[in-house]
Amino acid sequence: MLWVYVLAAFCAAAVVEEQSKKAYRKWKSQKKSEDESPPRELTGLELVNLEIREMEKWSPPDKEIIEKAWEMSRAIRAIVIFAREKKVVDGVSKVNSYYVPAAIKILADYNSLKRSCPSVDVSVKESVIKGIETLTGVFEQTMSGLMQAEVADLKTDVRTLEVVSAVDGFSKDVVVTTITDNGLRRPIVKTIAEEAACSMP
Repeated sequence: MLWVYVLAAFCAAAVVEEQSKKAYRKWKSQKKSEDESPPRELTGLELVNLEIREMEKWSPPDKEIIEKAWEMSRAIRAIVIFAREKKVVDGVSKVNSYYVPAAIKILADYNSLKRSCPSVDVSVKESVIKGIETLTGVFEQTMSGLMQAEVADLKTDVRTLEVVSAVDGFSKDVVVTTITDNGLRRPIVKTIAEEAACSMP
């Protein structure tokens, strides 16, 4: 199965590269002076949105596919903003290297098919919708995982603060006891309610 993922990732990356080359060729044909800078490489989210806007130009537009594609775009955007603000790398590398390029490829292939044959078969539309829904689920679950990790980190930070402040004698809401662990004494921090519960017969 590994070769299937590798091949799919290679194809998706090729689509991203081709889109960037198209943007460069368009800029080169339209630029007015040599001092004009070439366009930066488009991000995965920008390429997704570019393909969706291309879909909106078809007459008549496939409203269901477009709505689901924008839903997918919003899920990607949430991850992008979170990762940028929190400087997150772990948990989003597979999204950036495989799933976003896969989303671009599905949308680009559909647009290419529509250019060749405007009357796309219903089964093809259903397949595209299924692919978009699957990817949207991946992005939403990824975002949920990132949020859960953030909450866990926050709880750890707060608990660490409680321990340090209690050991230093600044906290009135917790009590510090010590236990011997392999010959070493270490502090155990409990809330007053927890200590009271432990003391009950």
